[in-house]
Amino acid sequence: MKITIGTNIMKKVCELKDLIIKTIQKNSITSIWGDIGVGKTTLALQIALNFSQQNEKVIFIYTKDEFPSLKFENLKSKMDKEKSSNIIFIKIEDFDDLLQYVLNLEFVLLDLKRVENKNIFQIQLIIIDSPFDLYSLKTDKTKKKKNVELNHKLNQILATLTYLNQKYGINIIITNYEATIKENENYFIKEKGGKVAEYWVPNTIQILRTENMSERILLLKNRPQSIRYEIKVKLDDSGFNEIK
Repeated sequence: MKITIGTNIMKKVCELKDLIIKTIQKNSITSIWGDIGVGKTTLALQIALNFSQQNEKVIFIYTKDEFPSLKFENLKSKMDKEKSSNIIFIKIEDFDDLLQYVLNLEFVLLDLKRVENKNIFQIQLIIIDSPFDLYSLKTDKTKKKKNVELNHKLNQILATLTYLNQKYGINIIITNYEATIKENENYFIKEKGGKVAEYWVPNTIQILRTENMSERILLLKNRPQSIRYEIKVKLDDSGFNEIK
């Protein structure tokens, strides 16, 4: 099977760990999703570090209580540590904080461009880890009106990210959790976010566990075409490595 690399994200993952990724469309958002502790943040950090090694700046928006500093140190230990400073880490406290930051991201990008006196944008990648988790924390099944407002805000976030991707060519990655969905008396594992995620995030990398605790399956999908490609990888302190 011939492998076609569609975007800088996937090319740079390959450059870092010889990780072959099937086609990901341009001008769209890519999600990395899976079960808790499966390696979503690790893969996101690995991609961010790889961009940094190419002297390209990354905005990494972190929404969890604690930053995985040990994991990050392990990942960058075999790289040029000075270049890892190309990653700008932003801590977000809650869903409304994330909304305001994303809505103002274009101004942040323009300010960075002005300060650095560059004719092109130096930010090549924006990663958010993970917006749907903050969204879920705010939902309340007993308050329909509140949830409608939350859905509107979620759509604003994803629409703004799509706009930045399409106008400035900035790669966008988000991480997401899996959810069990019941459809026609059957249960399915899908991403959190339902139809909102399906609409705004056409490219996904699902990380699946295997019987071997140190191995994973990366399952790639392009919605709505449902093109799939599986890659078996090993996960250790150095990140994801393709199993030959």
